[in-house]
Amino acid sequence: MQSNRSPFWMLLTGLGACGLGIAMEFESHACVGSLWTCSQQHMVHNLWTHDVWMMALPLAFLLVRGCFAGMQQLWRTRQLLRAMLSLPSHPLRTPIAEIVARLNIEGRVQVIEYATPEAFCYGLFRPRICLTTPLLQLLSPAELEAVLRHERHHLRRYDPLRTLIWTVVSNMFWWLDDHAHQAYLLRELAADRAVIDEQGRTPLASALFKLLAVPNAHQLSRPDFAVSGLSVTDARIDQLLHPEQVVAPRLLVWQWLYLPGVLLFTLMMCSVVMTNLWG
Repeated sequence: MQSNRSPFWMLLTGLGACGLGIAMEFESHACVGSLWTCSQQHMVHNLWTHDVWMMALPLAFLLVRGCFAGMQQLWRTRQLLRAMLSLPSHPLRTPIAEIVARLNIEGRVQVIEYATPEAFCYGLFRPRICLTTPLLQLLSPAELEAVLRHERHHLRRYDPLRTLIWTVVSNMFWWLDDHAHQAYLLRELAADRAVIDEQGRTPLASALFKLLAVPNAHQLSRPDFAVSGLSVTDARIDQLLHPEQVVAPRLLVWQWLYLPGVLLFTLMMCSVVMTNLWG
């Protein structure tokens, strides 16, 4: 399941390379100097030609669309966490305290009172894990350890931040929306695979099947929030039933290169326009 990691970082590397290329392109044409000179001569308006507007407006629309979706998700997440974390909390006791110490995540786990059994990872830059008291009452120590190993995988990989990044990217470039959903599923399957490799499949499978019997459980496990919760999906059950098979959806390399390809095309357009402006 490590295939999820490589394409994600390939995507970010492509974005960074495109951004660097655009910056170098602007530098090579002395963009800043030209803007300063034109502003001194009251000629800035000459830069805003029809070609520049034709390129700038669609890019600005995509950027605003993506940032707006990201801000919406951040606002929903903040409202959710404010409501959840204001609930009464409990200190960690045996056996959960022993499991937390064994997994080396002390200080990163908290227990709160809530109506349904939940486990989720939250926080963009210093993620934490939150468990609810019904979950502790429902699961055995081995099942709780499996759940914590699953959430620890999300914590170590900063998956809440990844969810936010995918929200922005998929709203900027709408043809990636389906890939964003697949990436969300891949993160869940990768966390399950980590548990299976470390602990076996039985404790995690038992925990998920218990959660299936609880009405309204795992309601926080949606990509609407920048958190990584414990959810039950067909793909996760298939992986637990057949761990030797790869049931994750495969994202082809050319699909991951959509966004860098679009930005490279934009870079070429920038080069053409700036050559005409400052030729």
